[in-house]
Amino acid sequence: MSFFFTLAGAHLDFSALTVAGWLGFLYFLLRLAAKTGGAYLGGVFAGAPSNLRKYLGISLVPQAGVAIGLVFLINGEPGLAAFSDILTPTVLVGVLFAELIGPACTKFALESSGEAAATAEYLRGNGYLQPEEEGEVHLVPWSWEKLAPPREYSGAVIFGVSHQGTVGGLARMATILAHYFGAQPVAVKVNSGTEADLNDISTGELFDYARQETASLGYTLQPLEIEAKSVARGLLAAARERKAASILLGYPLHRTEHSFSRIVEEISCDAACPVVVVRFSGILHTERILVPIVSSSDLETVGDTVCALEHVGQHSITLLRLLPADAQDQEAAGHEKRLRSWAAAKKLPFVKCIVARTDARLETIAAEAQAHDLLIMAVTESGGFRKMLMGSLADDVAESCQRPMLMVYRSRSGQQG
Repeated sequence: MSFFFTLAGAHLDFSALTVAGWLGFLYFLLRLAAKTGGAYLGGVFAGAPSNLRKYLGISLVPQAGVAIGLVFLINGEPGLAAFSDILTPTVLVGVLFAELIGPACTKFALESSGEAAATAEYLRGNGYLQPEEEGEVHLVPWSWEKLAPPREYSGAVIFGVSHQGTVGGLARMATILAHYFGAQPVAVKVNSGTEADLNDISTGELFDYARQETASLGYTLQPLEIEAKSVARGLLAAARERKAASILLGYPLHRTEHSFSRIVEEISCDAACPVVVVRFSGILHTERILVPIVSSSDLETVGDTVCALEHVGQHSITLLRLLPADAQDQEAAGHEKRLRSWAAAKKLPFVKCIVARTDARLETIAAEAQAHDLLIMAVTESGGFRKMLMGSLADDVAESCQRPMLMVYRSRSGQQG
């Protein structure tokens, strides 16, 4: 593929782009209209379902191989030599636009039509996943020794309280992180006029649930109620005021991902500390932890969270380094050595290092997750347009693997709490 696209670039005459660039853009628009319109009309004539008629054409926007191959044929045909100088840059510019926008269009079509859920169904059908149980979190009673708070707190670990089903689990994870940082766990309830409160339980009762869980670990909870224009602004204000070492957010138990994603993106962009999104599913255990690693920077991102859990008691930790399927043996051995060096530097005694060479990253993580209680994963993808184009492996793992999961967003400012 690299050789194929290198040849395509080598045939591009930049001096012809003044005219051909506009022709290529027009070619892209006409092709887009033909794909969507043709697929819709074909679906109507064939009696296809409405989802197929509506989204099939959008999913066909990507273009590369055949078009570039035809360009090569034109260049090699003497009878078409007079047209090749204009056709080659026109087609290649059209391919450029199709490859920039096409993947996002296909992703949108698959998600909007409901066919993106097929991955999770495939995993469940092959025994990787258990049937999904959504809407209830089971919190195992604290069985470790009670933690000893510091004499003086250094900052805080704050978490938002909004739902009685998640507040206990958030309080526990916040207390564990607070103990590691020498900070105080702070429960924050943001009252905003723009976001409806769907709870049948009062703020005082939510604080009581959090206070009981924090006390079972040996810590004292600091409740904080704040007025703000939005949840994100309220939590950011609380983080600045309390010099937060970390911000914890509980993923909603029911499907309100779009509004929650906006909150996470706003907080992770502006926070001066890491943001940890806790995805609850079934029973919350922490004894066996799986840490999928996609890039070397992921270790730095999740390091404090992993060490905080190990700090409260012996945990079994698996570092799963994902490499491309064609990675060489020497490269794999080097990554395994770096994993072991990192674990030794962090003084983590019970660590298993696995290097997996695979192009099916989601399936590999899902298979390994079956032997673990909790997943911790760095979110390395940015938000906005890039996330729309590339998606997020961490989000896919959270959606597919029915295990509790901590998704760690690295501080954008580079500061650590």
